[in-house]
Order: sequence, then structure tokens, then C-alpha cells
Amino acid sequence: MTATHYNSSSKGPVEISSMNLRHATNALFALQRNRQDDSRDAEIEALQAHVTKLSEEAVQQQATGGGEDTLPAGASFGDLAEVTL
Repeated sequence: MTATHYNSSSKGPVEISSMNLRHATNALFALQRNRQDDSRDAEIEALQAHVTKLSEEAVQQQATGGGEDTLPAGASFGDLAEVTL
């Protein structure tokens, strides 16, 4: 089963495809950190795919001159211990 929404404790269901990179990354880290069973694994997988897609787009934007959610030169999301807003 593929999840299309992230169930946010503060906002309720949020469509994953509409989330920006920071929001999706924070949601993914929160789900991974608080994982107690496999009930939200579909959300984790969908968020991971979305974060990967947005990360690749951010790298491409940076290579072509910038963008809102770009990373510093040489950085990758694997380098981040925690994302904050």
C-alpha cells in the first residue's frame, strides 16, 4: 500500500506530494525517530521517496544557479543530523 498523506499531529492529513523539502524531511525524521511498529511504514516509504526526489531536484537547482530549498555546496541530506526550520 502506498501512502499519499502524512498524518501530522498538528495539521492532520497532509498530502505528501505537496510538502516542501524541509517539511517532508522533518516529517520523515519524526516518523523514523518515533517508530514503534510497522503501522506507519507506508508513510515512511512515501516520505523517503518524496525527500529523495526533492533532494535530487535541489541538487540540480543548485547546479544551475539556486533555488529555495537548496543545500550548501558539497552537502547531502545524509550529512544532516537533524533538520530545523
